[in-house]
Amino acid sequence: MDVDGSMQNIISNGHTSAIVVAIANGEIDRIDEYSAWNNPTYGGGDGDKYAQFLVNTLKPYIDANYRTLSDRMFTAIGGSSLGGLIAYYTALEFDTVFSKALIFFA
Repeated sequence: MDVDGSMQNIISNGHTSAIVVAIANGEIDRIDEYSAWNNPTYGGGDGDKYAQFLVNTLKPYIDANYRTLSDRMFTAIGGSSLGGLIAYYTALEFDTVFSKALIFFA
């Protein structure tokens, strides 16, 4: 995922600044945490817990500790590959929190 290039593109289109929060995945638990539904072959199913963490723990922490515009109109979520899948799911499930999603698939 080319976060730097994507942010430069966003800035060149008139947005003046942004805070980017990167989150490490759980490595061996990556499929579980990034998949909202269980697949009998691949696993998954804990994605809603991850989305709840983003909405109920991480975003409030960022808003309380950094100078943000916390309204949904100024809040985006993004990811690539399975991170893109859970970002898409989270943006749809929590559309009162996120108004934009940057989804990268190779």
